[in-house]
Amino acid sequence: MSDNDNDITLVTAFIDIDRNNWKNNDYKRTTDFYIDSFLKYLTYPYKMVCYIDEKYVDRVLDVYEKSQYKNKQFISINRSWLDSNIHAWKLIENDRIILNSQEFKNTMAHRLNFMYPNGIPETNVKEHLFPENIYPEYNVTNHSKIDFINHAIKNGYISTYFTGWSDFGYFSSFHSDGCSLPTNIIDTSKLNRNKISICSIRDVVDVDKDMKSTLIYAYEVFIGSFYAGPTHIMEEFQNLYHDGVIELYKNWISDDDQHIYIRCHIKKPDLFDLHIFNDNWPRALMYFQKND
Repeated sequence: MSDNDNDITLVTAFIDIDRNNWKNNDYKRTTDFYIDSFLKYLTYPYKMVCYIDEKYVDRVLDVYEKSQYKNKQFISINRSWLDSNIHAWKLIENDRIILNSQEFKNTMAHRLNFMYPNGIPETNVKEHLFPENIYPEYNVTNHSKIDFINHAIKNGYISTYFTGWSDFGYFSSFHSDGCSLPTNIIDTSKLNRNKISICSIRDVVDVDKDMKSTLIYAYEVFIGSFYAGPTHIMEEFQNLYHDGVIELYKNWISDDDQHIYIRCHIKKPDLFDLHIFNDNWPRALMYFQKND
């Protein structure tokens, strides 16, 4: 590896939120799905900090001991650890109360009609909604990314100029349906040395400023599966992100991370370097990979 290759540390995390037992088959994921996906990372020479559910960390470590690259830090976590260290998990009951409220369900009625114009039986509504409208654990997991990053930084696990987030299941076979996955490592010269480099399918426009628009119509702008930036500005990003979550709660909204990225960009656009491409969302890592 060159010095350039050593200039970034990736952070990832996995907590079992019982996704294997979700009712909607479109969004079910087994633990094997996530772990088998992550193990591909062990064949890449990345420095990594990996937060893994205590029930499965030994399984990953067994494979890691046989891998070539010994530059990954593993931290065992559980629900108690999350409640103590991760902002979003401390607030999970806010999510639960909102999702279960009649006010929220009334707000989502338009989205149900938008998605299913012919109507669906009331008894089946839960089986057809996206997970962010049903499972608070799913939402707070999405909101936890920046906190894992800053926990790693504050506890001395990261010494590189750049820090990046990458989803634990990034290399899953689910993503490879119809699009390529990265075959090379990140070229940090493609990252902005002063801003958060993040991919999006377009720029932020006026309609995005309405937080209920993103909720009701569930469109995607930002690609949150991977982003990276200078280690020293990640705390600033964290503060912006926390403010965004609280702002949604105050407006009686529970949602995944999509609108939070929008709100962060609206409030401080100079913190972000948007890499715009209208392509399948798993390609963010591929976008920044080395060309050779």
